[in-house]
Parts: sequence; C-alpha cells; structure tokens
Amino acid sequence: MLKQYLYKEILNHINEIAEDDVYAISILVECNNCYKGFENFPSIVMLYNTEKDCDNAPECSEERWNIAEWDNSEEFFLADEDECVDGTEVLYQWFVSQGISEIREDESSMYDDDMNYIGKGPTGYYDLCCEIAGVVNQIQNEDIMRDRFKNIPILIVDYDYSWYIVDFVKIANTNGQAEKFFEYYKNEFND
Repeated sequence: MLKQYLYKEILNHINEIAEDDVYAISILVECNNCYKGFENFPSIVMLYNTEKDCDNAPECSEERWNIAEWDNSEEFFLADEDECVDGTEVLYQWFVSQGISEIREDESSMYDDDMNYIGKGPTGYYDLCCEIAGVVNQIQNEDIMRDRFKNIPILIVDYDYSWYIVDFVKIANTNGQAEKFFEYYKNEFND
C-alpha cells in the first residue's frame, strides 16, 4: 500500500509543478514528529528547484544541490502529522506491517571509533528510504520525468546529507540523471 500511495502522490505532485526550468526534485525524509505514540515519526516532503531559483548557480555548487539553500515557494507533503495528509496514516500502517513498534536509533551502532556517523537512522528509516527510491526508480524508468522535465534527478535526502543518501539516489536514478549531484556530494562530503 505504501508503494502505491507514494507512486500516485509523487506523480500527482510532479504534474502540479508549473515551472519549466526545474533541474532537480528532492524527497526530504526527516524523523522528528510524534504520531500515535511513535517518536521520531518521519515526515516526507517533496521539493523542487529551478534554474531561476538557484540563479543559474554552477553545476556542482551548494546553491544548486543543498536543499537548505533552495528557495522553494512550494512543498508537497507526502506524510506529515502536522499537515494531516493521508500518507501519514499509510506510513504508520507500513511501520506496523513491518513489525516496528518503536522508532529509535541504536546509539551503540551510530558511530565508528573515529566518531564518524555509520548508523542508518532510526528504526525503519533506511528501509523506508529504499522503498521511496524504488518507487522513484519506477517513475524514472517509465520516462515520466524525461517527458515532463528532460532527464532530471529525483533525490532522496535528509538535511544532514548522511552517507547513505548516495545509496538511495543511485537506486532512484539509474540513467545518469544524478551525476552532477554525485560530483557535488563527493566534493562537499568526501574531502
């Protein structure tokens, strides 16, 4: 049910975008809400940026790829307790079906000996992002994005740009859509 919901809603929101100079769409997955007794319940928000919004910033710049820099006037909520969207209940039911009754991160496995973050987020977070990436991959392989916006990426991100988002972006964009993002990520986070 979660995959079908995400597929339908992502497509609906893509079709609502009026601008024609969109160069990237991001799906932001953040865990900080409370919902039906779950702490750290995720919100899922779809954002996009245009050439005009980033003022035609350089191809691999922070202004272009860091969503904290994006000047979006519109956000599409896919799941968020505060916004009361249907996806919040769909997401809750998905967690229940996965046997997840508490959303928390195991602190003992969050950092390596050098204090580099190696965790995968709160319980179910990594799996949820993999589900989203699979849906996005399906959309990308159906040429829906290419027909609408050319060959642009749909990124699955968090505000910290954690190490594992590269996995999700690779799963989601298998036809070279995210190469400039990967170059930005490598330069910004792997130096």
